[in-house]
Amino acid sequence: MSQPHTLRDCGHFFCLACLNGVWTSKIRVQVDGRSYRSCPLCCAAIKCIPVISYTIQQNVDNLREALDLASPDSMTLLNPKWSEGDFKQTLPLPRPLPRQFPRPYPPPVIALDYAIPRLPTPFPLSPELAWCSFLTSFPDS
Repeated sequence: MSQPHTLRDCGHFFCLACLNGVWTSKIRVQVDGRSYRSCPLCCAAIKCIPVISYTIQQNVDNLREALDLASPDSMTLLNPKWSEGDFKQTLPLPRPLPRQFPRPYPPPVIALDYAIPRLPTPFPLSPELAWCSFLTSFPDS
């Protein structure tokens, strides 16, 4: 994109060559009895002169520079000893990841009745000790 311009009416941006095509086009939009050129994307009336967008131009330049530096042709220009084959991926394929918790058999089931021995109670519990003293009547059991 060269010389990006922003349409202030709708906010869309286009390169100068595309806007020249809009300006030479005979397609018009009627708004309030006046004839205006329209945005190619949203067909909004262009009432203001498009302004150059320096921010978008800077982003386009940065992207273009990054793509130029990442291409194999630019690397061979920097160092003539390099060839295009130097940039092909020659790494081996990665191994499959091991299972984190291999379980060849199901986990054991432990019955708590057998695992924890029951101790005999030191004295038999009576209903008076089993219930809170705030209760006045005991449930039938």
